[in-house]
Amino acid sequence: IAGVPDRVVIVYGVTYFVELKAPGKKPRPLQDRIIAKMQKAGAAVYIISAKAGVDTFLTECYNSSLNRGMTDDKKSRR
Repeated sequence: IAGVPDRVVIVYGVTYFVELKAPGKKPRPLQDRIIAKMQKAGAAVYIISAKAGVDTFLTECYNSSLNRGMTDDKKSRR
């Protein structure tokens, strides 16, 4: 669907939307509008344009799961 982020990532039951861009590139106007609507509705949307951004995103997902008490160890006990 035009304007919707490239990837849907689900980590321990939390859904993230990720728009991947080449370094130095920005979202197109349609993407900006769709992302703004998604964020206004409460969606977690990330725009990532470099490997460092991917690393930061994954760290934030992991830390968020720890804050909610959702680690591999706890998931395995369910």
